[in-house]
Amino acid sequence: MQSTGEFLVPGGKAEKEWAKHSYVQLSSLQDVHKLVEELTDRLKNLKIVVQTHQSTPKKDQTLILKMCMAAAFFPHYYKRTVPGDYQREVCRELSGHDPFRTVVVSGIPAATNIIYDQQIRNLFKECSQNLVISYEGSKAYIQFPNLDGSCVKEEHFRNIPGSSPTTMHLALKMRQVPRISQSLCITLISPDEAEQQMQEILGHSSDQYDSAHVVSYGDSQPSRHTLANHGVRVTQPTSSSLKAPVLPSPTNHTWDVYVTHVVSAGHFWVISSEGNNLGNLKHMEEIIMASVQDFTPLSLSVIAPGCVCLAPFTDIQGMQAYYRARVEDLFPSQDGNLQTVIFFVDYGNSEVVDASDLRLLPKRLKEVNMLAVECMLAEVKPAAKDSYGSWGFNATKWLQNYALNKSFTVQIYSVVSGVLRVKLLGTEGGKFISANQKLISMGFAVKAEEFYLSKVKLRGPDSPLLLRFLALTPSGSSKLVRVESSSVNSTALDLEPQNPHERVNKKGTHYTGALVGLGCDGRTGNVIYPLDDIENAFDIDIIQEDLMMVPEDDTLYPEDGGALDDVERSAFPLHRGICLRPDNHLKEG
Repeated sequence: MQSTGEFLVPGGKAEKEWAKHSYVQLSSLQDVHKLVEELTDRLKNLKIVVQTHQSTPKKDQTLILKMCMAAAFFPHYYKRTVPGDYQREVCRELSGHDPFRTVVVSGIPAATNIIYDQQIRNLFKECSQNLVISYEGSKAYIQFPNLDGSCVKEEHFRNIPGSSPTTMHLALKMRQVPRISQSLCITLISPDEAEQQMQEILGHSSDQYDSAHVVSYGDSQPSRHTLANHGVRVTQPTSSSLKAPVLPSPTNHTWDVYVTHVVSAGHFWVISSEGNNLGNLKHMEEIIMASVQDFTPLSLSVIAPGCVCLAPFTDIQGMQAYYRARVEDLFPSQDGNLQTVIFFVDYGNSEVVDASDLRLLPKRLKEVNMLAVECMLAEVKPAAKDSYGSWGFNATKWLQNYALNKSFTVQIYSVVSGVLRVKLLGTEGGKFISANQKLISMGFAVKAEEFYLSKVKLRGPDSPLLLRFLALTPSGSSKLVRVESSSVNSTALDLEPQNPHERVNKKGTHYTGALVGLGCDGRTGNVIYPLDDIENAFDIDIIQEDLMMVPEDDTLYPEDGGALDDVERSAFPLHRGICLRPDNHLKEG
């Protein structure tokens, strides 16, 4: 602007005034300008000249920006640290909750944690009003809703790429802003008042509660154990919540489905084609269409996250109809009207709807389970060239054209927190074709490992006949023996499991064999290094005649030890350093 003379135009803003109005530091801009001039001169010495009139292609701008940023930080580059058993530790720290949408806060009074629920919700109300909070001792696990990115309130924030909701990122940011982090506190309640509130919520004192019980406001059947030692799950009060959708049986590896909504190339919603689900859906829509004019508008006083209702949806042809829905979030519009984020429970899509357009859900429609089931493509992730950690527009558009409003078979990889990780299988030419693989072949996706919660680490393969070894010497008997995997003995099996004992005599009363080592003191007969002696069991019975065959220049001594006189030495002209174990050794002990 300075070079083009804009600050010299009569009636225009002065340079300092423009910088102040634009919230920029003029001195910093001037320093950057000098740096650019210096770099330009240096590049000229390398015969690199900037073409002032050359326009950089848009596809190259991102790469150039990355290179500039990388060069600016040289040599201060970093990489993340990943401790051992990282995924398992993440799940343990979050007590099994979904790590992609859960944060944890601690420091809550353990014995009366549940009574601080409203205070905790107020702390995070700017992030989301639709929270599920689980309490375990002094910790609260806060789970954020996973909203469809197409309906995110742009007035508040933009959607952040990745598997975690933007609301979770905002909650984590609260800790990093001093003004907000200082206000992350709760007001303690006196013991007497805390006890009274516990009785109002649970129906009894705070020292009684059932470990498996899920506590919600209005719960009429409390149970008994200590809150500090067990988990309590608290949800917002709801208006007759609908029953969860029916998931496939754990024994089912495949499931026939009908795709109702595509969020992205790796995230979509389905209805089971098995049973009478599609028939139930059509029947409910007929009931709604026949009597929609008679439905009562939903009172604004009862509209809250979690309440169920009928909400309008307008299709691409401009036709509007009402469907079963659940309120996910509330926020005021620019004109002051109350807006709601609605989730259509039988289709999986979300929309922003004016609160005045919501209708009371008839009782008979509350008795039917929600039908939409959330699915994610397994073992694939977005290709780096296509997007920044999220599925690109072209990939999502392809899956919408390929799968939306069509029937498929899904091969189930896992079911975690009600979400199916699947391979989406269509048919072409009478053969099953995987949509996961098609995304990879088209360059939209690459193969990826599933997260810890989607996998079960198998132990083995193992066999009870696989031999484990121990050192023969006393000094090494307590140490683990590891056989190299390249050794033939690495898979050595016990070929005689019916004989659990080592070589014993016929009576089976004790071992027969010898103690082999470095020998004994010639004067005292005591073993020199007992920790390195090896107890060797004989394969066959050893008799006196066998002992006489040992070379005469070696010596064998009875295991009892002690010095031997000349008569005893002449009776045992055996191998040096071998101590004989008598046949009746254990009997005498």
